[in-house]
Amino acid sequence: MNFLDCIRTKFNHVKKSCREEGEGHRVNLRGLRPNLIVKADHILLDEPSCDCIIFVATTKGIRVAVVELKGKLKDIHEIVDKFRSTFKLLERMADMCGENGPPWDILPIVYHEGIHPAGTRELKLSRSHVTFRNVNYRVIAKGYKIALSQVISKFS
Repeated sequence: MNFLDCIRTKFNHVKKSCREEGEGHRVNLRGLRPNLIVKADHILLDEPSCDCIIFVATTKGIRVAVVELKGKLKDIHEIVDKFRSTFKLLERMADMCGENGPPWDILPIVYHEGIHPAGTRELKLSRSHVTFRNVNYRVIAKGYKIALSQVISKFS
């Protein structure tokens, strides 16, 4: 069983899109065909977590977008905590399903409606990092209209 099939089997919260329940916010998947979308917040019920983990297989390996959907950017520490717990879930997925496939490229992304005055919150967020297997990943903040395919091509 390959890595993505293993995740699909062992973590049964697979969805067709990444959207925030109640708010109606969603990731723009235009120009992208995700291999797998997992609702992380349905798996990590007792701790803060990001909304979705989107896996996209490419010729260079697996691109993993860890996505948090927000209205206005408010508490940066809360957002970083959500990424940290979701990265622990990624670690669990890697351990359970083995990493004998292509390498991962992880993109922690916050999609939001707007930025607090003068963009200060986005600036602080862009300086935030989350670690996965001793590699630091910079948190990326983007508006909802930006397609995930654009973010992947710019930051991969």
